[in-house]
Amino acid sequence: MLAKGTKAKDLQKLALIAQAYNWTIALLVILAQPYQALVLTNANQVISWVNQGFNDMTGYFSERSL
Repeated sequence: MLAKGTKAKDLQKLALIAQAYNWTIALLVILAQPYQALVLTNANQVISWVNQGFNDMTGYFSERSL
């Protein structure tokens, strides 16, 4: 189960990334689906961002994952 405020925090971070890269993706629709962890990779599948759920699930902190 996601901690309170996690979805809002994820949306806020992803919205900044979406704006920076001119995404035309419906973030609210995606985040409306149930999830525990989010991992964002670039085209080369290098991790560029993870949410707190990823940290909780794997035990790896984002600084170590990136």
